[in-house]
Amino acid sequence: MKRELAKLIGRLSKHFQPTVHVLVPRMLLMFLIAKLEAEFTNPADINRELHRLGIWGGSRCLVELSKPEDLRKTYPSDHNPEGVADFMEVYSILAWNWFSGHSPYFSSKIIKEENGYIIEGIVKSVESKETFADKIETISGVNPYYMASGGFEAATAIAFKILRVENIWWSVWRPIDKSGIIGFYIQRTIPVEKVVEVIEKEKPGFFKDVSLKDSAKFLLEYLGAKLPSF
Repeated sequence: MKRELAKLIGRLSKHFQPTVHVLVPRMLLMFLIAKLEAEFTNPADINRELHRLGIWGGSRCLVELSKPEDLRKTYPSDHNPEGVADFMEVYSILAWNWFSGHSPYFSSKIIKEENGYIIEGIVKSVESKETFADKIETISGVNPYYMASGGFEAATAIAFKILRVENIWWSVWRPIDKSGIIGFYIQRTIPVEKVVEVIEKEKPGFFKDVSLKDSAKFLLEYLGAKLPSF
């Protein structure tokens, strides 16, 4: 299966726009963080703004860079969790490659709950490669990867809309320290209280700076995407 996924990623890459040199998005992100640090004193507020702006940008990137027919070819028609985990891997690697110029480390885990499935995905840059969020000086507590987590959150929401599966799955993403991001695809049949419990068990502090309510607010504001009621 991994060999087939690698071939698929290679084929899809030919349909997308060229990757950006890592220095370009890094310089833009450095400028943005400097402006936010001049405006806000609380690191959590800066992280929240980075995530919000990532959602704004991520929604536009997916629309510009990805083709609906490619999404449909990759997503499993029966919505099986193994196939959806493969879908997550393909587009996580492609998205990271667009802005870093290299493929990242990726791992996934399928979590079976009484009412459905939660798929966990981790995306991290390999040690020998630089990313758009590296070498950025910030005040203590600010994490540049919130820009990436917001982008992934928005891109996933848009992909689910294009695929017309937003009534089946929803998704949230956050940074892992300053090395990458972690996200979850969640079936809507699972109560949101249980989802929060599972996520906090898998990644303690996941919602510390950007709450689930923040994600719901930003996604609704920019994309019209609705997360489950809570």
